[in-house]
Amino acid sequence: MAYQSLEWTFLRFRFEPLTVIGIAVSFLIGFKNNQSYDRFWEGRKIWGAIVNYSRTWANQVLHLVL
Repeated sequence: MAYQSLEWTFLRFRFEPLTVIGIAVSFLIGFKNNQSYDRFWEGRKIWGAIVNYSRTWANQVLHLVL
């Protein structure tokens, strides 16, 4: 290993805690990503409903006026 040949003893540490922390962070990011996608999809559905209602309203106004 490089730290043995260059005598960099400050690089010697155990990888198990780093692995556990990495797994925990990946779960956290995965759940946050899923939550943000759900919020995006909910907003998209609401925006689509607003667009549909406004088109229907505009169509009814045009038929009423003409």
